[in-house]
Amino acid sequence: NVKWINPPHFSQENLNEIAIVPNPYNINDPLLDAQGWTDKRGIQFYNLPAKVDITIYTEHGDLVQSIEHDSPVSSGYEHWNMISRNQQLISSGVYIVVFQTPAGGLSYQKFVVIR
Repeated sequence: NVKWINPPHFSQENLNEIAIVPNPYNINDPLLDAQGWTDKRGIQFYNLPAKVDITIYTEHGDLVQSIEHDSPVSSGYEHWNMISRNQQLISSGVYIVVFQTPAGGLSYQKFVVIR
């Protein structure tokens, strides 16, 4: 099931349109090489609002990382290098992402990491 997303995507306010790519993330996926990911590490968020807080948790509710997306050029794109707030590479598992706008909009999504 391939859904192509061609950057740049401009910011928009519909939280239901946010995409997490790749999902699932599989380090052995040959498409990572085809896309030019030399370090094979990264999660991308597309179709973000201009201002949104991105908070990533493990499936057990432990805080992994917080990202403040504030794009003055209305870019709806953010890249995360999969490094936790403790400077460790995240492991295989299910992760929950909370997107929250300053106006109070809230959205939950999940992604899977396979190593």
